[in-house]
Amino acid sequence: MLKSIVQRPLNMVASSCRTVSNNSQVQDILDKYDPQQVTLLYEPLMIVDSKDNIIGQVTKKDAHLLSNIEGEKIISSSSIFIFFI
Repeated sequence: MLKSIVQRPLNMVASSCRTVSNNSQVQDILDKYDPQQVTLLYEPLMIVDSKDNIIGQVTKKDAHLLSNIEGEKIISSSSIFIFFI
């Protein structure tokens, strides 16, 4: 459940950034969102080949750009949440 709460705003931010053409447009869009959510977009993801060999690295924001999706760049990511109660 927590993952969906965190992921939903990230998906909205990422989808808003997919269609822009330059950095000033991206910044205008990102200014509308919570700064902590925007910070999460700059976390690194691994680019992997079809056999899951790591071949590079990209930010979450760049991984979700339409040009990278159409270019079939494959990313592998995971998140771990640890709660001490």
